[in-house]
Amino acid sequence: AMVTAIFAYVIKRIRKNDAETTAVKYGLQALLRNELRNAYKECAARGYASTADRDNYENMYSQYHKLGANGVMDDERRKFLNLPIND
Repeated sequence: AMVTAIFAYVIKRIRKNDAETTAVKYGLQALLRNELRNAYKECAARGYASTADRDNYENMYSQYHKLGANGVMDDERRKFLNLPIND
């Protein structure tokens, strides 16, 4: 009975941790998507992106994509990368 209770507790904790991990993943993905959109809007309004802007954007996009991106940002990334570079 004790082993069953411990096993049930461990399973419950694993499920809770999985749910929390999923929530953190989706939250982080949403924050990155927002930052990517803001970076694009700012640079598009200026009419160019600096090398630092591009490096930062690509780093954020890479991490966003690793979290399981669903293609939502692909078109915007292409637009961002087509902005002229001006340092």
